[in-house]
Amino acid sequence: MNFKIEYLKDKTPKDIEKILNDLKREFPLIIRLIQRRMAETVIRTAQEKYLNTSGGETLRSRGGTLSSSLRWWFVGNDIFVGTNLIYAAIHEYGGIIRAKNAPFLVFFYNGQWYRKKQVTIPQRAYLRPSIDELFKTDQYKRIAELTLNQELKKRSA
Repeated sequence: MNFKIEYLKDKTPKDIEKILNDLKREFPLIIRLIQRRMAETVIRTAQEKYLNTSGGETLRSRGGTLSSSLRWWFVGNDIFVGTNLIYAAIHEYGGIIRAKNAPFLVFFYNGQWYRKKQVTIPQRAYLRPSIDELFKTDQYKRIAELTLNQELKKRSA
């Protein structure tokens, strides 16, 4: 990956050495910042493009609960994006819901009550396409470059 580094062009070799040493020491924090910004971009894309309340490309939403529940978190050096809502995975991956504690599932849809032994929920992914978009459109490179340049600017001021 090639970065365009704008903030070092007027610096002396000694200044550059100091800036790079500072960056080396703080690089793990900068990587986490880049990861966080990428995760925030994935969430924003999912919310705006796939989960918006006016009928996203994938999933029509009535209340926006799924959209507003999306979060990112670190586990060690890895970052995760997701939600703790129990129904989120069925929308992302699709699947079959079967009646367990009653003979039928009972639900109201389009002004009518239904009784079914099972229903098939189609896949309506919102996170995976957002992650794909981050990498297929090279947004991840722009985020990394912008973040690195911002951090260099802070240190070279």
